[in-house]
Amino acid sequence: MRTSERILSVVGGVVVVTCRTRAGSAKRIARRPADEQQRHRLDRHSPCDSCRARAEHHQSGGAEVAGEADARQRRAPDACGNSRPGRVDSAARGGGHPVRIHRPDHIGIYGSSAGAVITGEAAVKLRKSGLPLPAALGIFSGFGDFARLGDSASIYGIFGLSGPLFSDCSSCVEIAGYVGKTDRRDPVLSPVFADLKGFPPTLFLTSTRDITLSGTTILHRAFLKAGVNAELVVFEALTHAFWEGPFTMPEAVEANQMIATFFDRQLGRARR
Repeated sequence: MRTSERILSVVGGVVVVTCRTRAGSAKRIARRPADEQQRHRLDRHSPCDSCRARAEHHQSGGAEVAGEADARQRRAPDACGNSRPGRVDSAARGGGHPVRIHRPDHIGIYGSSAGAVITGEAAVKLRKSGLPLPAALGIFSGFGDFARLGDSASIYGIFGLSGPLFSDCSSCVEIAGYVGKTDRRDPVLSPVFADLKGFPPTLFLTSTRDITLSGTTILHRAFLKAGVNAELVVFEALTHAFWEGPFTMPEAVEANQMIATFFDRQLGRARR
């Protein structure tokens, strides 16, 4: 039971508040207008769920945070806590809220970092499974080719100019643990090799010091080649998934508002 509320911010018309219960626990939720109740945002969480929990409130234009179909992925005990089959299948089903029960034009899927990778994979898996695609996708600091991770992975680290994490990122234990025995050119694992024709409008975000700069732009080009309405925004001199904090940084504010505006437009009132 709520005993107090404090308004934190308003993002894309959504009021974000902190509610404190009699038990003393606090939880951030986002209220949305009554006419937004049918819109669902499947947010593919990165491994840094504490960062994701905070970032949701800054990317939630027209979408609910608490109680929404955010579909947190199932995890398996591999090198980095990620199982490709488990997480991708969970994403394609929408977690505990199956995609089948919601209108596709009311659904948007997006993610940052590992969540961005799974977003592309989930879209390919949906098509392969004979399920309708969502109305929009968001791939933020991700990639779609496990066979060739790109130039930026050999130059930058998670913190940009700190240097690459591994001398050969394609064979590092985290990547190898995720891929397992799957062919790295498998279209579900690596959407750059998939038939992307007819995919929904997609927003790509990255930055010039992002370890996944190459991967994000390469996948964006693949979407363009397939005739997809794909937007790419590259921020200057910033690192991997910088929009996940600190949120007061002007570029983070701009990026999160961009995400909110994009999904508000694609899942907009004209579609209902």
